[in-house]
This record gives sequence, structure tokens and C-alpha cells, in this order.
Amino acid sequence: MIEEISESFLSVIPENVVIKSTEIAVFIAVSLIFLKILKFFIKKATSRYFSDQTNMLIQKVFFYSGLAIIFLTLLNYLGVSIAAILGAAGIAGIAIGFAAQTSISNIISGLFSDI
Repeated sequence: MIEEISESFLSVIPENVVIKSTEIAVFIAVSLIFLKILKFFIKKATSRYFSDQTNMLIQKVFFYSGLAIIFLTLLNYLGVSIAAILGAAGIAGIAIGFAAQTSISNIISGLFSDI
């Protein structure tokens, strides 16, 4: 019974799709394990020098940057051109930078006025 179901399943889905899906699943699993280990070592290394809030911020920056790299790598593996995505992200970054210019200058001036 199970063999019939698996044979009918494989006859409907091409073999290369099953192989590619397995490769993607393994890549995601290994990458997430690597990110968790990296997060642990970053926590160990920075806990002596920074406050808990700064330590958490550093961990999250590394973790989410790693997730973005994993996502872009998967898109590239699937054949999606990431050049257009990165170009749009650059334009969005410039627009957000101009929009937040006043706020950031106030934050920087507040930091330097305390010194």
C-alpha cells in the first residue's frame, strides 16, 4: 500500500524536483543550525564587554543578516536573479536615508552633546 502511494507520488512529481527540494531542506536546516551556533558564540564573546541590550542587538543583527544571506542564496539557487532585488533594496535604502536624515542628525547631535 505504502509502496504504491510512493510510486504514484514519484510518478507525478519529477525526480529532479524531489532532489532539489531535499537539497533546499538540508541547506536550510544546516544554515539555521550554523546561525544558532554563531549566535551562541557571539553571546559568549560580547557578554563581558556590553550590556544585555547591546548584546541582544548584536546577536539579532548577525542572526537576521544571516537569514537574509540564506534567503538570497536560496533565490539564486532557484534561478531567481537577485540583482534586481539588490538594486531595489539599494534604492529603498537611499529613500529611507533621505527620509530619516533629520531624525538621525538629531540622534547624533544628542549623542555628542552628552560627551
